[in-house]
Amino acid sequence: MKVAAAFIALTHATEDPDTNGPNCWPANEHAPHCGCQWITRDYQMINHECTLEFDAPANVIQMLTVASSFPIPNATDLDANSYTWTGIEGMSHDNKHDIVYFFRRDQCWEEKLNPDTNETELVPVNMTAAAETWASPSLDCVENADGEPHPGPLLGNFNYDIARSHQQYNLPIYGLDRWDDAERKRRGADIAWIEINSHTYPGDLPKYEVLIQNVTAHHGHGSVTHDDCTTNAFQYDVMDANGNHNGWLEYAQFELCEPDLSAGDYDYTVPSSWTSSVVLK
Repeated sequence: MKVAAAFIALTHATEDPDTNGPNCWPANEHAPHCGCQWITRDYQMINHECTLEFDAPANVIQMLTVASSFPIPNATDLDANSYTWTGIEGMSHDNKHDIVYFFRRDQCWEEKLNPDTNETELVPVNMTAAAETWASPSLDCVENADGEPHPGPLLGNFNYDIARSHQQYNLPIYGLDRWDDAERKRRGADIAWIEINSHTYPGDLPKYEVLIQNVTAHHGHGSVTHDDCTTNAFQYDVMDANGNHNGWLEYAQFELCEPDLSAGDYDYTVPSSWTSSVVLK
């Protein structure tokens, strides 16, 4: 996905829920992707599956982030602009959604005739009008059938370190503590295989892989096996070097391998919570 991790989301953030719909902003020459933020307390994600859908052209979303959520990739359809996630008690917002999304460039600009020059030029789409139609998604949250949390494993919403040009990502990993003591003793430890992919994919081909480097587990949260800039995947051993296991929520971090990230704010591939995956081995 070609989009800056920083973008301008924080400059447009609001602290109070807006039940009237999203707050949107237009593209400009320095930030060519338009977008919106929607904060609402009308929906519960904890022990629910929530689905956000846009009535817009296929695969129109450039980036989507739902704070404190745990995306469910196998229930998400990028072409249909349909995104599904869940929430976990103690880890996710209670009856609150903070959703930020950006659209692809071709949705953010339109051709118009300049009466002064009598020439056609690209101008930003009016996002005030768009917020009343295609830029406003529908959201529906349905309680899990058993009323219990999703069993996982799931990756949490990616947290971006936007202050540095190396683009570091903090990655919550939920639900690795699946085995009982006897099974863990037989296996030695819970081992997860994590793949990092981009939000953009080439048509019917597999999703774009995102090469990563400097992959580490947070202190006290297991260990990582990975060769820098050779693959988009890494192995996560839940037990640390001392045999400790911290439970259901673990953390890792990684950086991108694309060179010279600071040269062009919108010219590198950003990993996506909606296409990346975790499985237990």
